[in-house]
Amino acid sequence: MAVPLPLSAAADPNIHLKLYDYVENLKKDPNGWKLCIENIIKGNFASVEDHFLLLQVLESYVSKTYAVDDSGQEPVKLWMSTWISNLCAGETPPAFLANKVAQLFALIFAADFPLRWPNFIQEVFLQRLQYPVVVIFLLRTLIAIDSEVVDREIQRSKEIFDRNTQIKDAMRDLCMKDLAAVWTDILKKGGDTKAQELCLEVISCYVDWIDVELVVNDTMIPLIIDCLNRSETSDSAVRAICSIMEKGMDVDKKFSLVFALSTLLQSNNSLSVSQESDADDVIQNGSLINSIGLVYIDCYQKFEKNNDIGRAQECTRLMEGSVESALTCLSHEDIYASQTVVDFLRRYLIFLKGRDISDRHLCVLEQLVNIVVLRYKAPDEINLEVDGENEMEFLEYRKQLRGLLASVGNLKPEILISLIEPAVNTLCSGWEQSEIAPLEAVVSLIYYLPEILNTNFVMGKDETSLRAKGLVLQVITSNVSQRNALIVNRVFFEMACRYDKILATQPETLPAILEAFLDKRGLSNPSPSLRTRVVYLFTRFVKSHKIALSAYMSTVLRTLAPLLAISPLTGSIFSTDDQRFSLFQVFSDYSFTSSKGTFLRRIFFITCTSSNSRIFSKAVILEDPPNLENGINKVDDGCVSNQQMYLYEATSTLILYGSMDVTEKQVYMKELLGSLVNRFLSTHEQLASGTLTLEEKKILRDYLANIISYCSRITKPFMDTCTMRGCGMDGAFAELLNTFLEKACLDYPPVADALRQYLHRMVICLGDEFLLALPVIFGKFLNASSNLKALHGFLILLQQIIARFKEGLLTADVNLRLLFDVVWGVQAGKHDGTDEAVAENLRYLNRAYLQTMLALANNKLVPLVSNLGDSFMERFLASLLSFCICTDPVAQKVAINIICKINTSSPFTEQFWEKVVPLCKHHDTSDAQCMIVQHEATSCLLLLRQFSVDRFNRLLESILPVDIAEQFCQCLSLFLKGKELDKRVDEVYAALRQRTNSS
Repeated sequence: MAVPLPLSAAADPNIHLKLYDYVENLKKDPNGWKLCIENIIKGNFASVEDHFLLLQVLESYVSKTYAVDDSGQEPVKLWMSTWISNLCAGETPPAFLANKVAQLFALIFAADFPLRWPNFIQEVFLQRLQYPVVVIFLLRTLIAIDSEVVDREIQRSKEIFDRNTQIKDAMRDLCMKDLAAVWTDILKKGGDTKAQELCLEVISCYVDWIDVELVVNDTMIPLIIDCLNRSETSDSAVRAICSIMEKGMDVDKKFSLVFALSTLLQSNNSLSVSQESDADDVIQNGSLINSIGLVYIDCYQKFEKNNDIGRAQECTRLMEGSVESALTCLSHEDIYASQTVVDFLRRYLIFLKGRDISDRHLCVLEQLVNIVVLRYKAPDEINLEVDGENEMEFLEYRKQLRGLLASVGNLKPEILISLIEPAVNTLCSGWEQSEIAPLEAVVSLIYYLPEILNTNFVMGKDETSLRAKGLVLQVITSNVSQRNALIVNRVFFEMACRYDKILATQPETLPAILEAFLDKRGLSNPSPSLRTRVVYLFTRFVKSHKIALSAYMSTVLRTLAPLLAISPLTGSIFSTDDQRFSLFQVFSDYSFTSSKGTFLRRIFFITCTSSNSRIFSKAVILEDPPNLENGINKVDDGCVSNQQMYLYEATSTLILYGSMDVTEKQVYMKELLGSLVNRFLSTHEQLASGTLTLEEKKILRDYLANIISYCSRITKPFMDTCTMRGCGMDGAFAELLNTFLEKACLDYPPVADALRQYLHRMVICLGDEFLLALPVIFGKFLNASSNLKALHGFLILLQQIIARFKEGLLTADVNLRLLFDVVWGVQAGKHDGTDEAVAENLRYLNRAYLQTMLALANNKLVPLVSNLGDSFMERFLASLLSFCICTDPVAQKVAINIICKINTSSPFTEQFWEKVVPLCKHHDTSDAQCMIVQHEATSCLLLLRQFSVDRFNRLLESILPVDIAEQFCQCLSLFLKGKELDKRVDEVYAALRQRTNSS
């Protein structure tokens, strides 16, 4: 059975798709697996890759159907026998194929053992062990069985968990002794290194749940120690010994076992490490030291709990005897060797907490901190300016080291401060001569000082907190950022934002930090990655110190102005170095004075040019629309636009909180907005010209979306203490709102999203002026919102509008009829039920729709709905009731909650009678969401009952069995509340559900 397409060409997406369809069709064919088995047995395949594809079909059958298909056992057994026979005949399959077959054997074992095939291991393997290749395959299969049956990291259903428990119990009784004998024989024979490695891996997996004596005996342990002494098998032997020591068992038995093993290992020189030990020896011995130390800590805790003081003290003595060796391992320059003992040392430091700290303990703590500080420095081969695999591993290692320092900080924070202070002093006094790695290490440690000290020292007044704050200020106020090291500068700016509260108490430090942000160390740095981060951090810095920075507003704005120059294709300085320098040259001779915005008029009207390709026919002022030339290279400025958004926010913050009167602030802000709206209008005119290509239209539409987003960002600094109306800017932003609503075309999603975000900001910042725009907003968005995501976004906006203006909407011209018609039309439309993305979008739309109705009910806006007429109300209530019995419990809960809210208005009550006691077959009492729905349903029934008790009781008796109806009436009439009421209703629903299912 040759695969109909060449696997050598599978990299081609089209061929890959055809191969996938071929395999999937075989899986769906009821006889497909049989066909695959026949062809595998006969060898009818062109290559091992073809063989692998056929095995995938067989795997689908075995994992889904084989366990309940008795007729499939014989063909499967024949295939297994053929595979083993081929191995015995000398066939050596590639590892990937052997592993796949081992996985299939494991799946068959899990399905057949012990009930259908109790002698599985004996019949399949133990009679062919004279063949080394069969031994190797047996070991691969045992590892696969462990993954299928035992591995605790894989989440399993209760049914599978119970099945696996039964399998393990049967294996202990039926085959583990035989397998342990095989392991012993493999290790005794030697010679085959691969077999011994796999055998030790199997022991590591199985020792956790089998009888420990099968492995820990006078025969097996010496064999494992012998493997430990040979470099080819030492790694596997270490894992086996560690697994033996970590096995769960009675504490007395475990202590005796580990003590005996550690004594044996010491005599074997397997726990000895020194400064001269190579990395491999430290990794091996450190792993053993780590496991032994962890076991002694666990035994100590159990002995202490059992009040066995003698044994607990013995554990303490043995544990502390391992610390010195562990510190030696930690100090090794190889990070893999160093991190082998981190877990033990961390647990040891936790063990010391709450105990008397002796001089010896203090010495250990000091030694550990010194080692960590030394190891924290990046080695020469690590370049933290890149995100390579080695760099990621080193950063993870650093995280472990910080965890050790944090444990010391819990014990003796003053030790940490005392040992870090000299490093900081050296840094601040000799940064010019120092290498980059030590500088970065110290700056990084100071950045992570809150985590290391486990305290908010920024607000503390104790001596340790004051010394820690001193270290922070010492680093930030040093000139270390002038070292022009990318990794140092990045952490420096992060610190400037992280410790903003410390800097706020020291305003004299701000000018130097501001200068660093603005010059080549920050916003003008040639590194794009650093600039991207610094832009965001600069905005945070400005917002944190907006009042203190008001005196420097002119200087900052002069520097920011070129960065705010935007065009459809580039993003000012963030595109090319040539462009950056040309912009600075344009403005270098310009005199920045308080000329009521003249500088803004001049600067913001300049467009960007590039030395490689001209974007516009000439550098023009804003009134001239940009003319795109043919043949230009498209520049992806997505990252650029995000950066400029932050800069516009920073600029707005500086203007609003600058040391100017309100009139001057208005002039600056209006010119800032004017520059953007003029760009918006000129670009809109160019789009309307009809002479652009599709690509050019997309570029300009993205440009329009960016402009609207910038305007949204400009509003971020407005808050309760600095309102839009208080600054006299509400009129300008309202006018801008009208311009966007008139000109923006919402058939392009980025523009629609940007405008919706601007509206969110206007809901927060504008007052009643926003209500005047509601008719236009409804008309524009609802006419364009025919897809699920767009409509969902508008409903979220509407919820915010309702919450903000509340009953003020009663007098606004809100076209709710159009809203509901659009929503109902979309909900009733045809949707691809097999598309998970469509189903998810529809689910979220429905939830947003219900949340909007709930917002109307919560804010006394039900008249907006009821005034739309009886026929509309029928559709409205039918829609609401349909969600009470839908399959989405979140939507159910909200729908029932809405009924409760609007039932307080008596005209609606009649609409709900005879309809709101649903019993959904999909209601799952084990689902917490469904139980919340049940609680809401109970509250709704109680509310309906209040209107007419007799009618409610008669209705229940007419639609429910008499005894169930009586229980319901009794339950609801007892004035129960809370959990007691929920419990009684659970019982009634359970009885009703049982009655329904039985019928």
